[in-house]
Amino acid sequence: MPSLIPIPPRPRYLQRKHALAGLIVDGAIDDGAIDDGAIDDGAIDWSPWYLTDEEDMSQSGEQSEIIGVLVSSLKTLAAERNWSSVYVGCDNFFAWVQDEPCVQVSPDVYLLDNPPPSDQRLPRRWETWRPDHRPPRFAVEIVSLDWKKDYTINPARYDHLGTDELVIADADAFTHKVRNCERVPFQVFRRDTDDVLKAVDRGSGPVYCAELAAYLCFHHSPGEYIQVRVTRDAEGLEPVPTAREMVHAQAAHIEAQAAELESQAAELESQATQIEALRARLRQLDGS
Repeated sequence: MPSLIPIPPRPRYLQRKHALAGLIVDGAIDDGAIDDGAIDDGAIDWSPWYLTDEEDMSQSGEQSEIIGVLVSSLKTLAAERNWSSVYVGCDNFFAWVQDEPCVQVSPDVYLLDNPPPSDQRLPRRWETWRPDHRPPRFAVEIVSLDWKKDYTINPARYDHLGTDELVIADADAFTHKVRNCERVPFQVFRRDTDDVLKAVDRGSGPVYCAELAAYLCFHHSPGEYIQVRVTRDAEGLEPVPTAREMVHAQAAHIEAQAAELESQAAELESQATQIEALRARLRQLDGS
């Protein structure tokens, strides 16, 4: 007999149309398994959703590399789009139940609208019951060893948190390191008109992200670590550069300009030599 883990009701501050949509049965959401309003807030067992600092501390080297590249390219995109009031963050806690401090989620990468002014310190964690703390409108989860949690529990968490769009990226599925038909490189969840976060895309990518007006895709070239890249096109051929790539591109451009100037200088020097030779010949002719 499968164990039933009730999905806690969504926070009231989100003003949802539905207080409760279903149950998680062996990790899968079973919509309509219980009647709306049948849950007593005080009786909810939140413990299946607890996430402590210690549990979230460890990341693989591959996850860290993916996060670093994605954050950098998102900052480039934000600058290109003039998103002056958008904060690009990573690996920070978001909590949304004031009386349950361990009910929280830590997106690997996220976008947050209207962050505190730059002259203020950022909070240790975001607590959305506070008037100046908001849920991230866009979040990315890089699948960990506990892939079932990322696939089944995290979408419900982000639904309750209030995130508008969630992308789950599974590098092991992309590289075929695992042979599991349940796993795919990308899943996209987007909030619908009923204010519910629902799956809208599932596949190898590139996948469209409405909150970015851009695409995400995996990228793995010889001599490079695997990456999740932001691209401007549906084919994944126009990646948004990272800060490091922009510096390299600027350096290459300057070096090319310097080489062109050196070539022009050499040509001018050759022409000057030819002019001097012609003048010398004219002096010889005038003296004869």
